[in-house]
Formats: sequence, structure tokens, C-alpha cells
Amino acid sequence: MKEVKRVLMVVLMAVILSITLLAQMTAFGQKGNNSNRPPKEEQKVKERDKPPPSNSNSKNSNGRGHG
Repeated sequence: MKEVKRVLMVVLMAVILSITLLAQMTAFGQKGNNSNRPPKEEQKVKERDKPPPSNSNSKNSNGRGHG
């Protein structure tokens, strides 16, 4: 009876191991270089049409005086 349990245990472990390896191959088994994938488009850099507002202290835009 011990021999039967040992054989069943080995078979069960082999089945679990093979299922685990099969699951990993199907989930993560992708091609390394993905050569059939189209190339990515380069990101376009937005350029401003007008320059940013100046940071001069010559005019008071908030309506309050200094003091």
C-alpha cells in the first residue's frame, strides 16, 4: 500500500508541475522581439504659437497697490 501511495504522489506532483509549466508558457510565452508589430509613432512636441507672458513687475494686474 505504501508503494501505491508513493506512485500516486509522484504522478500527482508530475501533473501539477506540467500544468504549472504549461500555464506559464501560455501566459508569458510571447515572441522576444515582436517583429510583426508596427513601429510606434514618435510623440509630437507641442510648440506654443505665442511666447509666454512676461513676468515683469512694471504693471499691477491684481488691482491692489503695494504697501
